[in-house]
Amino acid sequence: KPVNSLSFTFNVSIQSSVIERKLQAIHQKLNLIKNNYNSLVKLEMAWISYYWQEQGRKDFEKIKKTAGRIQKLYDKKEVEDIVILGIGGSDLGARALHKALNAGEYYNIRRSRDGPRIHFAGDNFAPDELSAILDSINIRKTLLIVISKSGTTAETFSAYSFFKEKLIKALGEDEYASRIIAITGFNDKSLLYNENEKLKQKGKEFFAILSVPEGIGGRYSVFSPVGMLYAKIAGLDLDKFLKGLRKAYHRYFGPLSEENYPYPYKLAKIMYLLNKFDKKNIVVFMPFDNLLEGLSRWYRQLHNESLGKTVNEHIYKDEKENTIARIFFSYNQDKTQYRAFKVYDSQGNDLGFIPLNLGESLTFKLEKEDINLTITREKKDSSVKDKITFTDNKNKPITYQEDIITHTQGTTALALVGTRDNHSSWQLINNGPKDKFVIFIRVEKQSPDYKLKASDIDYLKDKYLGEDMLVAAQIGTEKDATENNIPNVTFTIPYKDEETLSELMYTLMLTVAILGELYNINPFDQWAVEGYKGEMKRLLKDKRGSSSLKKKFRDIVSYGKESFIFNKGMPIYFYILKNFLKKAAGYIFSFIVRFERSKSHYLVIAPTSCSPTNLRRGISFSTSRHRRIASLMRLMSVGSVFAWVWHPRKEGHVAINIPSSSFSIITGNSSFFDIFGLLCKQIITFIKRSVKVSTIKDEERLNKLLNLIKGYKQTAPPQRISDNILTQSTFSSIFASSLPLIIQINKKKLTITQKDLQEITSLLPKILKEYDIRGKEYS
Repeated sequence: KPVNSLSFTFNVSIQSSVIERKLQAIHQKLNLIKNNYNSLVKLEMAWISYYWQEQGRKDFEKIKKTAGRIQKLYDKKEVEDIVILGIGGSDLGARALHKALNAGEYYNIRRSRDGPRIHFAGDNFAPDELSAILDSINIRKTLLIVISKSGTTAETFSAYSFFKEKLIKALGEDEYASRIIAITGFNDKSLLYNENEKLKQKGKEFFAILSVPEGIGGRYSVFSPVGMLYAKIAGLDLDKFLKGLRKAYHRYFGPLSEENYPYPYKLAKIMYLLNKFDKKNIVVFMPFDNLLEGLSRWYRQLHNESLGKTVNEHIYKDEKENTIARIFFSYNQDKTQYRAFKVYDSQGNDLGFIPLNLGESLTFKLEKEDINLTITREKKDSSVKDKITFTDNKNKPITYQEDIITHTQGTTALALVGTRDNHSSWQLINNGPKDKFVIFIRVEKQSPDYKLKASDIDYLKDKYLGEDMLVAAQIGTEKDATENNIPNVTFTIPYKDEETLSELMYTLMLTVAILGELYNINPFDQWAVEGYKGEMKRLLKDKRGSSSLKKKFRDIVSYGKESFIFNKGMPIYFYILKNFLKKAAGYIFSFIVRFERSKSHYLVIAPTSCSPTNLRRGISFSTSRHRRIASLMRLMSVGSVFAWVWHPRKEGHVAINIPSSSFSIITGNSSFFDIFGLLCKQIITFIKRSVKVSTIKDEERLNKLLNLIKGYKQTAPPQRISDNILTQSTFSSIFASSLPLIIQINKKKLTITQKDLQEITSLLPKILKEYDIRGKEYS
């Protein structure tokens, strides 16, 4: 018989009294803040109770009214299609509901459908997909729903621009907006919001504009207008969604006891302990129902984007080196956003959440030490950082020491579907490395369901496809996993409807939030997603894309160029970056040369510690057109130096094979700092022969550079030197033994001391930042 509500069983035996106590503290912490909606918003945790807050009630009323207006247009045959544009959390939740409750791609051809056809797009740069959708709709009878909190998401906005252009062509500048619904942030940072404000002044605003609620991140937003407007348009019952959410909320935020141990806490405990103590690093999410495939993809994003994090733990100590507090910070790649999210006292007690807006402060009392700890969120230019201060009872600052430890956390979620993936991935799960944990989803009752009255396979006769076969397949897979020592749990829902799915999805969201607490990471940010966006923007600033590197060279060459002979008379231009002569150290870690005979090939030389990926990021020579950039380069390992040859324009697989014997500077056991020695020689030659000093200021810069490189003091016996390169010792051994780097040029010995090298190193972050290279990462 089907169960009455969501149920949970587990085939795992693992316990920890320490984690039990920590879960008790997390439960208490969440219960203390659950009714403070303002703090939940600041913490990006408003999804916990948004639905029955005033903002939630208003949003749901607006959703119903908007959907009602659309239905009227459909009944009048003025609207036939809805195109929903979004990516990530603005897309996966609605798609999951569409697949589970409306059969996904079959919805549009259903005879029972009583509303507009629904199409999803905007989750990639996909010209063929957009073209196919356009070919299947009447643009004049189509509504666009554009979902983007910032209103600037590139994938979504490009799709929006595509359809908007078609709408303008079909309806004109004055009428296109009547076919657009925006779900976005209500602030002037959103392009969609700003566009609607301008249209309002002309009396031509969007068909509707709804808010992405403050304090709710994309992957937690499915039960806000982001997912619920779709749901209402598609004929789903919003009140049933709310019923399931309220049921989960009351069950999970009640008193915690052995009799009432909520599912999210059980599941989070199992997942955390299996990862930490049994090295289960892969979480397989596997519903046994084809129509729950969208749920698998939704969970994959929820899990991976929430739990894959690198954070810094700052340990604060007094003058006697006793720990007084520990604070965890999350940050973006260049650390311009550096925010505290968790604080512990010296006894290891979690002092609570840190709900801060810009300019706000929060003070914690450290009872044992009788010290006040204050965290202040400050903004300077585009940076947002939290300032930490310790004071005594008289408000006098206390001096402290600070250590920093970096932690990287995360398990990998896989999105599978039974029984389909029993025939694609179960072999690996069951018979491969035992590094996996499985979450099964079982649906007890399918509606409709079909009975096989006759079958040549005897055990299938008179069995229902769903209630008998699919359930038996799930239970069989579960038992198979257990017998093969694969830990697993099963969520069972009585049937698929709005109430059971909202209860299940809320359970999974809360589980991930609790896991964030256990791992000491912030599960509500996603700084690492922003990295590719910045790189993509830089590449796309030049409309020709693949020519951006060449354009960069043209723009930055300011002091001229000099030809050098490396070997066999091969002429090579050495490009010196803009302002390079001010800070010559900018090229210690990478420099670029150009072949005169093959004018579009570039040779890049860098130390082995600099990976191809990081080097490509650093000097931005990947292109938007070439996704398989690795196939366009030939990686050569030469001693301890890497060299790439890259062609920016050729299509297809291009590799230029340059044997190491072609270049004397990268033969034998030469280290990168051998090349640095030659580089110093070439800089001086360049200065003497090529640079025309145009101003006194330039002359001062040149003199400063010469003084930096020309150290004529001989503080130690010179190393063995050849005319061209330093061959005897690597930089590391020279530095470690406190010997200076000696370079012989024109019969003069030039000494670069440790102090010079330290000065050069200290300049690197600033230099690299100036050229859009992540200085801190490289230094």
